[in-house]
Amino acid sequence: MMTHTTTDIPAMLRDNGIQPSVQRIAIMSYLIDNRVHPTADAIYNDLRRLHPTLSRTTIYNTLHLLVEHRLVNRLDIDPATARYDIAGHAHGHFICSSCGAVTDIELPHVIDIPVPEGAVVTDTHLSLRGICPRCAATPSE
Repeated sequence: MMTHTTTDIPAMLRDNGIQPSVQRIAIMSYLIDNRVHPTADAIYNDLRRLHPTLSRTTIYNTLHLLVEHRLVNRLDIDPATARYDIAGHAHGHFICSSCGAVTDIELPHVIDIPVPEGAVVTDTHLSLRGICPRCAATPSE
């Protein structure tokens, strides 16, 4: 799993071919500190208090750049909006159909999945849907 301090983030960005900026560092720091698979709007709403000049466009452009450089994963598990997850270790996701919470699932190191002959797998996403323990424990009306 990736663990970085805020002071490591500029070096991490530079090491991956990204010019650090206050906004990029803030967004990367937010994703490292908030492993809740946030949407771009959630990131914007939380960061604009500390960075009032931050725009939604900057959030979207930065997320796109971080995904392009494989520092962040874009999760298309919600049909309405993308969520974002810090890259670093292979894991799957459990999505609660009731409350929408997304939880990381640790995966075994090797998963034997047959792929078409000659195919090259470049990315893998495993998502499971169901009811989370909190929602399952809540009596339905």
